[in-house]
Amino acid sequence: MLDENTIEMPLLHVGGDGFSLDEVLASYEQRMLYQALSTPVGEDQAAELLKIKRTTLIEKMKRLGSR
Repeated sequence: MLDENTIEMPLLHVGGDGFSLDEVLASYEQRMLYQALSTPVGEDQAAELLKIKRTTLIEKMKRLGSR
C-alpha cells in the first residue's frame, strides 16, 4: 500500500552489461529537479518540494545546465 509520501519508481531491467548506479541516480535526480521546477512555483518552493536548500537546488541546476 502506498501512502502520500511514497514515490513509485519503475523497475530497472538489467541487461547483460549491467548499469551504472551513478548514472541511474543522476537520471532520477535530474527528472525530480525538472519535475519540481516545471510546477508553477519559484525556486524557493521547488527546493521545499525536494526537501533541499535553495542554494543546493541552484548548484544542481547549474551542474545540469538549467541555469
